[in-house]
Amino acid sequence: MTNPRQIIYVDAGSTNSKNFRISLYDKSNNATHIMELFNIDNNNEAEKYAIFNAIFYIYKNNYTHCMILCDNKSAVEDEIIIALSKECKVDISWIPREINKVADKVCKLETTLKDRDFYTLDLFVKLSKKAYSIKPSNINLQTEITKLKKEIQVLKTKVKNQATQITNIKNNKVKVK
Repeated sequence: MTNPRQIIYVDAGSTNSKNFRISLYDKSNNATHIMELFNIDNNNEAEKYAIFNAIFYIYKNNYTHCMILCDNKSAVEDEIIIALSKECKVDISWIPREINKVADKVCKLETTLKDRDFYTLDLFVKLSKKAYSIKPSNINLQTEITKLKKEIQVLKTKVKNQATQITNIKNNKVKVK
């Protein structure tokens, strides 16, 4: 028998100090976590931090069969968040703002987590972004470019040979049997 799905709501909002605050509401145990963010430029980035925080929360607590619900579509569709959620086997879904009322209200409460929790989350976000946005090394690119150049040269030679054959046929230099 599988465990029932755990539903975790997340949200982000600005504070009076022009910082952002994120909230997490774990419906299965009625737990709430509120964190102040520092040096975050916009609400979309704050919403992404809320999802990263939920993934980190799920991972720390060794939860399985979880669903994160967020009312920010661009955060839910972020490529790095999608890759990380697949890696951690966590489902993430967008929900309309009116369904996310609990997380929204929780976000307006005083923080329950310490500043050090933000810095741990910030490190997790930065490492995740770095891990999921690594480009192929220049060595691999150079190898591919060299192979493509060789293929182009072979094709050019074939085209040149065919053009010569066509010219010879036109000039009746080669008799067709």
